Amino acid sequence: MLITVYLVFIVIATLILLWYIPQEHFEDADPCAGLTDSTIASSIPVSCIQKLVRDEGCSTTGSIYPPNASWKGWYNTAPNGNQVVYCDGAHPYPNCGAGNLGVVKADIHAWATMFDEVHVKGCMGQQCRIASTPLDADGGGNAVYLDRQDVRCKADESLSRFKLMRNGAGNQINYYYVCCKNQGPAGAQGPAGAQGPAGPAGVAGKDGAPGTAGAPGPAGKDGAPGMAGAPGPAGPQGPQGIAGPQGPAGPQGVTPSQPAPVIADQASFLTSFQDIFRKEVQNLQ
Repeated sequence: MLITVYLVFIVIATLILLWYIPQEHFEDADPCAGLTDSTIASSIPVSCIQKLVRDEGCSTTGSIYPPNASWKGWYNTAPNGNQVVYCDGAHPYPNCGAGNLGVVKADIHAWATMFDEVHVKGCMGQQCRIASTPLDADGGGNAVYLDRQDVRCKADESLSRFKLMRNGAGNQINYYYVCCKNQGPAGAQGPAGAQGPAGPAGVAGKDGAPGTAGAPGPAGKDGAPGMAGAPGPAGPQGPQGIAGPQGPAGPQGVTPSQPAPVIADQASFLTSFQDIFRKEVQNLQ
């Protein structure tokens, strides 16, 4: 249901837009808008003159068509205000000019309707030519006599315009008509031109986002052994060890000349000697 409503809304909006565009004249603005026949020629935009030429059916290749926006000619020159001044020996251009828009319109219309070689090429361009049929009886106005008029362009031309003419006596007629060359097929594409010089370098772009981290690299080689550290402080004194085994008896001493005191108990002497030795060792520590 919601989709159907949405589609109906789009269709209605499109129809309104199609109606509104021509009503509001969104197309190209008329370059002649706001001008009147009395507008001085020097105030006529070139784009307005171009439009008037096209509206009369003339070609953009004709000699009267202004080629660009900076064009300056008889149509937009006003040497005497908005009064026309025709070009002649006494008034060569730029001392002559159309003067006003009304004269410009009339002159362009004349170029578009006059059937002579100069005006035809001025309106239609060099690709067009004027031709005519021979004068023949008009048959008192009977249209059957028109079959005597053979209007014919060449095989590579097309009929652009024609006009029925009468002789001075009013009893003979003939056609004046314009034939224009048909545009030929497009030629083969030409070779590519040489490469132009390199353009200036553009401004540096913003830094991109950081990339993802790569895989870990291989482990490095083992470093050289470090220097030996300083010796640590001496540890606490350990407990006294057990007494070692009794050493062997020393050599027998020399018998003194005087009798030595007799040791009554040899075992007691050895024990006393061990105690003295132990104390000496402890003192050394």
